[in-house]
Amino acid sequence: MKEKKFQFGQSMVRIDGSRVRQLREKKGLTQLYVATAVGVTTDTISRWENRHYQSVKLENARGLAAALEVELAAILEASEPQEAEEVEGAESVAASVSVPSPAGSWFKGRGALPAILLLAAMLALVVLLMRNKEQDLAPDIGLTATRKIPAHAMPGYPMPVVITVESTASPVSVLIKEILPSRVRVVSSSATLQPAGKEELKWIVKHLSGRQRFGYMVRPTNGEDLHFHGTVASGAGRGQEVVIGGGQSVAMAPFHWADTNRDNIISDDEILVVYDDFEDVDGLDVDVELVEEMWIGSGYRWDENKEAFAVIPWP
Repeated sequence: MKEKKFQFGQSMVRIDGSRVRQLREKKGLTQLYVATAVGVTTDTISRWENRHYQSVKLENARGLAAALEVELAAILEASEPQEAEEVEGAESVAASVSVPSPAGSWFKGRGALPAILLLAAMLALVVLLMRNKEQDLAPDIGLTATRKIPAHAMPGYPMPVVITVESTASPVSVLIKEILPSRVRVVSSSATLQPAGKEELKWIVKHLSGRQRFGYMVRPTNGEDLHFHGTVASGAGRGQEVVIGGGQSVAMAPFHWADTNRDNIISDDEILVVYDDFEDVDGLDVDVELVEEMWIGSGYRWDENKEAFAVIPWP
């Protein structure tokens, strides 16, 4: 595979737009699904498929191949002309040039504000009607998604997050995207992608059938409450997304996340919840042994010197 170095050191490759479209349509994937997986807009995917862009970033090409479930070489052109850099540069220059339009002159001569307000209202009405029509025609994609998180967490101590996705339809490919709070650090994860510089995790799942769990652990970095948000998109869902339900917020408190009633004791019910909800989930690195030791002991406390929870033995 040949790579071209553009300005700022970015590696660029040429993709075969027709081949990309054929693969996407063959697998029944929507442009929205592919765009979400790559981290671009649907307009960008459309331009790639229609060969409006001569070259794309290597990182985007890899994400595109992953979304289409093929090797990178399967979507690259057989040859890469050197003129690609010039075309890309020309497009950037053309996009940055502002050309006055006849419409602008018309508004200037007749008072722009009333005309702009009327045009904006008309566009908003058209968009609303189109969205309502799409929702009426869109099929039920047969997906549900819920998030399981503790009610509270200790600042500086890892806490688990489990996303459960269930499909009631035939096996489908899905994209799970989880938006992380800005004040956490990922400790462990089963995510397919964790884009550099972005506070999000992505899972691309081929042929999801039935119920499946996906986990990750984060460490809160300060005492502010955390808020989570995520969606699940289906390749056969005609652009529909399902918002991940369940837990959305985690409060910061000086207690272990498994201690649901905050009494510095791990009860029978609390350790059973740990077993049921947070054990044997890919991506989780839960210290179950520590929770068991706290359950066996008379309680636990926070050791500031070691920055860890310590078991209080029976007298």
